[in-house]
Order: sequence, then structure tokens, then C-alpha cells
Amino acid sequence: MARLPSEGERSALVGFAGQFQLAARIVIAKLGTLEWIHVADPAAGIADDFQFKSGQRRHALQVKWSQLPGMFNWSDLTAGEKDEPGLWTKLAAAWIRLREVSAEPLTVYLCTNNHASTTAATGKTPLATSSADKPRSLAAFLARAFTPVRTMIVDRVQAWSDLAALPEVVQWEPAWTRLRQLSGLSDNDFVLFIRDLELMFGLQPTSPLLRPDEAPDDREVDHLAQTLQNIVADPSRKGRLSRDELLSKLDWVDRLRYRHPHRFPMPMVYVSNEAAREALESAASDLTGGYLALVGPAGSGKSTLLSMISFPGHIVHYYAFVPDSADPLSGRGEADSFFHDLSLALEDTGLRRSGVGTDLRSRQRVLLDLRDQAGVRWEEDGEATVIVIDGLDHIPREQRPTRSLLEELPAPAALPHGVFVVLGTQTVSVVPSAIQATLASEGRTVELPPLTKREVEQLAEAAGLTEWLYPGHIKKLAEASEGHPLALTYVLEELKALEEHEPDAGVRQELASRLLVDASNYGGDIE
Repeated sequence: MARLPSEGERSALVGFAGQFQLAARIVIAKLGTLEWIHVADPAAGIADDFQFKSGQRRHALQVKWSQLPGMFNWSDLTAGEKDEPGLWTKLAAAWIRLREVSAEPLTVYLCTNNHASTTAATGKTPLATSSADKPRSLAAFLARAFTPVRTMIVDRVQAWSDLAALPEVVQWEPAWTRLRQLSGLSDNDFVLFIRDLELMFGLQPTSPLLRPDEAPDDREVDHLAQTLQNIVADPSRKGRLSRDELLSKLDWVDRLRYRHPHRFPMPMVYVSNEAAREALESAASDLTGGYLALVGPAGSGKSTLLSMISFPGHIVHYYAFVPDSADPLSGRGEADSFFHDLSLALEDTGLRRSGVGTDLRSRQRVLLDLRDQAGVRWEEDGEATVIVIDGLDHIPREQRPTRSLLEELPAPAALPHGVFVVLGTQTVSVVPSAIQATLASEGRTVELPPLTKREVEQLAEAAGLTEWLYPGHIKKLAEASEGHPLALTYVLEELKALEEHEPDAGVRQELASRLLVDASNYGGDIE
């Protein structure tokens, strides 16, 4: 029966809706590695519904979507209407055109929510005349012939002459012969076409080409789908957009930017606390992963040391507090910011993000996946990943996060081998009890000791004070500061001020003596 025009229009609308919804979910899932997208590309042939490049590979989709999923038959795949070639022929033609555009790796997809037919073929059709065991249906051919052969091709069986002798080809020979004829390709190109073709039947609208645990917000999917549709309708016909251009149109630019800078300001004059540095580096070399902590009072140099320390492997930093910044506290203690920024930092080490997350829990899943990838990197390449999280004591003392990152620190048992988490804090009492118990283990917590007399001397030398101070002044400087970096900084600033404002060396030395005597009256707690 002839189909009414309204039915054709309705089917087209359903197809377009499915196409853009599918594309939207793919973009959200691949956003971390997405390079560009292209919609309605006339050069792509039938695979023009949606194209994107993620990582090193190009992907091109032909989408067949039904309002009520039904059966997809052999004839739907192979037969054309009137003088038009069938879907299989058009897919092969699209593959040829896209390979001419670029030599980059390519996958062409047929994506549909319809299911491959399980109805047994009859008559003289290629499926029915095959010698394979019954039932002989499209679903059986895909499961017992097409998919195994494609797997072998991907595994480097490249010659059709080798494949032709396989039972998966011999038993389904009429079907394979018909597909080769319809493709119009040489034997060598037909093998490459099968390698690059992925047939995806029975797709669910919530999980196409995605990880099963990815569940983007429906409102964001709808916003992205509508944006893609607007791109197609735009008179400028700019169907290809870079990731940054797409994010700009979506007003999602911040999703791939750090919410807070994680660089700690270095003092003008600095010397490393060697005892603490050696203790931390030794602990990391003796262990295969897990928690470490650097503990010390305010101003003792924890953050500076952690920003400078050298661990083998990949190091990333997250600072819950950065002094003298525009927002030293705002939002840094939030678990949401922690998941977001740390995921970006781990991606910068060479790991691949599976999406960006749209809320607290989905961002957590992205981070957990990166954590697991870091464990695999250790097993395969021996490369450790060190996550430094500093300023934890500032969160309960000065911030009021909606959900504190302290509550979302990974459990010690959840850290794979090769993944270290190094905490910088005044006290470990702010972290969950399971982490406290782990840090109580021998060698996992380093108490930051005072600077040695020699290290104090090195700081005084670097500040240029040894050129005019008496030798006894340096000893007094070490005693007055008690080796505390912040106290030492204050005294050094006072001495530098004398140097700048008192030209007479004798008077300046006398004033320095008085200043150091006065400073020696203070001690103990930095306050």
C-alpha cells in the first residue's frame, strides 16, 4: 500500500529526533577527547548524519531510528527502492568518499534502534540458500559470520583469500558473495571496508556508543540535540565545528577549563627542607601506592615543599588553599570542583577521560575511571601516578562547602597499585578514619621538622644578608626563627628593611643585633 505523505513526514521527524539525540549523547560521552564534529556533510554520502573525531579516529554515522523499534531485515540492508542502490551499497560508497578525504583511521557506523531480524529466511535469498545450520536469519548471520570475520580482520587477517576458506564464510557463502557484489569493491578493499564498518542494532537511546554507567542529564542532551539541529539549519551551512566552537555555542566552555589554578606561589628566597623531602621520597620509593601525608604547623613550608618535591612518575596537584590569590578559599573545598579539576589534571598526564560528567556523581565516575587507568598504566608501563592534595585543614576551619572533598577522598583500599595520594595538612584528624588508620602505618606520615642551621644559613646567603651581618647574627637568626620558615621569612624581611633604609654599616649591624634579640623573645607556636 502507498504510504500517506503525513506518515512519511512523521517517520522523517522521528528519524531526525533519534539522530540528533544519539549525536548529543555521543558528544557528551566523548567530550574529553573530542576534536571536531560535522553534521550534514555532503561529502560523506549516506554516512552524513553525524561525524566526529575522537582521539586519532574519525567516526561517521548513518542513523535509522524508529518511534517503535521493530525488525531490521536482510532486504533493509541490501535492497534499494526503484533505481536507488541499497543501504549496503551506499555505506560502501560513503566509506570510499571518506577515505579519500583523509588517511586517518575511520569507522563507519550503521546505528539503529531496530533489532536484527531473527525470522528464518525463505525462498532463494542469499541467507536461505546458505549451507549454515538453521536458523538462517540476519541476526544469525551477524552473530555467526559477520562479527567473527570482522574480529579476525581487526586481528590482522587482511587477505580475502585467507578468509574465504573459513567456515564462517564457506557456510554463508551466498550472503558474503552478495555483499561483495553490492559493495562494488575489490577483494582487498572489501576486507578493509568490513574492518571499518560497525553495525549497531537494538541501540537504546540512553546508551549509544557510551559506557554503561554514563547517564547525562536529559536537559543537557536536549539542549545539545537542539543545538546540533540549529547548526544544520544555519544558513551559513558551517556543519563542521571544532570542540571549542561547539562548546562556545553550547555555553559549556568552562567544562574543559580548570575552575581554580593549582600553582602554589614560590617565595623569592627558598631552600628545601631536606629531611622532610628525603623522608617523603624514600616512603614513595619503598611503597607501591596508597596514602602518604606531610604534616606540620601553619607556615612550616608544607605547600612549598610539596610543590617542589620530585616523585618518580606523573605528578598532579590540587590545592584547597592558595594564599594571595583572587579566591584563596572560594569553592576549592567543594567535592565537585575537586572531581572536575583533578580529572583535567590526570588527563594532562596522558590518561583519557570518558566524558566530563554533568553532576557530582557523574564527575566522580569520570575521576574513578581515570584512577583505574592510572593503575593499568603502572601495571603495563611501571609509571606511577602521584596525586598531591594540599591545604586540607583550611576546609573545615575556613570554608563551608556544600559537599566537602574530605568526604569524597578515595578509600585506601580503592587505590590501585602505582597510585599515590599525598596529603598536606596541619593535622590528619580532618580526613576519614580509614585514611587516618592507613597513615598511622610506619613510614606513611612525615612530620615536617624545623629547618637545620645550615638551611637557615643558606636562606640568609640567598637573601644577601651574610655580606654585612656578623657571623654571630646568623646563629641568632637560626635560634630566633627556630627553623620555622614563616618566622624566618618575617625576620629576614625586617633585616632586609634595615639594609634598604640604613646606609651606615655599623648602625645597621647594631640595629640587627637589637632586632634579633627582640625576635628571640618569641617562640613555640607560630601565632
